[in-house]
Amino acid sequence: MRTIGSMLCSIWQNRINIFVARVNPFGTNHNSRASMNRIITDKTAAENIAQYLINQKKKIIYMKNDKFSSLRKQWTFVKMLTKQRTQLYNQLGSIVYIANPEVLVYCKDGYPNWLLRVIRDYPTAKQLSKAKITKLTSIPYLKEQKAVSLIENAKSSVASSVDDVTASLVTSLVKQIISLDMLIISRANL
Repeated sequence: MRTIGSMLCSIWQNRINIFVARVNPFGTNHNSRASMNRIITDKTAAENIAQYLINQKKKIIYMKNDKFSSLRKQWTFVKMLTKQRTQLYNQLGSIVYIANPEVLVYCKDGYPNWLLRVIRDYPTAKQLSKAKITKLTSIPYLKEQKAVSLIENAKSSVASSVDDVTASLVTSLVKQIISLDMLIISRANL
């Protein structure tokens, strides 16, 4: 829903050559401090805003009918999701390091999807050591040789944290990562 201000703005922009911009008050405040005026009046405030507009042309976004504004919002949203996913991956890495460190061998270039599914289903080394080979090989891209290797390594694991709380935390993190992956892919393909 458009506000009255934005409707008036677009009417005036169509009639005369005037453009309206939102200005960051933090930037204008610093610009005002840089001018070292101690007494701030309406006149000096307007002058400081004008100087900011002149000096920071690249940072000013004028309110125009912009056909790419929704795409910029989409891109900002995808960047935010990617940042959240990276934070989750970092947290997962530190927890997997104490819960099932032997699987980190497969994470040199990030976590492959098959490994995320293994970690989701068997979050600790203790649980992975009890896994069935047929269950593991049902995961796409996980061959029998790798499944046997995962189970054998889990049996001789040096994991220090094998409790249910850690397992629950790992499972929760992996589920969040997988859902963020799907959301990022769906948003990027719009």
